[in-house]
Formats: sequence, structure tokens, C-alpha cells
Amino acid sequence: MDNNMKELCGRGIYIMTKIETTEEKLTDYTRIAVSASDHHSHAVTNNNSKEDI
Repeated sequence: MDNNMKELCGRGIYIMTKIETTEEKLTDYTRIAVSASDHHSHAVTNNNSKEDI
């Protein structure tokens, strides 16, 4: 469990450092997050339409 916590903390610090050091990459992260959320919302609406039919 300690190893998992250390791994998660390491990832979090790595991501924060990456964002702080490279602002240009921030737009890439945002674009990826938006495209992922769009894909998810489309999947949800498709499921809802199937249920409605």
C-alpha cells in the first residue's frame, strides 16, 4: 500500500511539474481532456437515445 501511495504521489508531482514547466503543453492537456469528455458525453447520449427507443 505504501508503494502504491508513493507511486501516486510521484505521478501527481510529475504532472504538476510538467504543467508548471511547460505552459505550451497545458493546451494539449486541455484539448485531450475536452475530447475525452466529449467522447464520454456522446456515448451517454447514444445510450439514452437507445433507451428512449
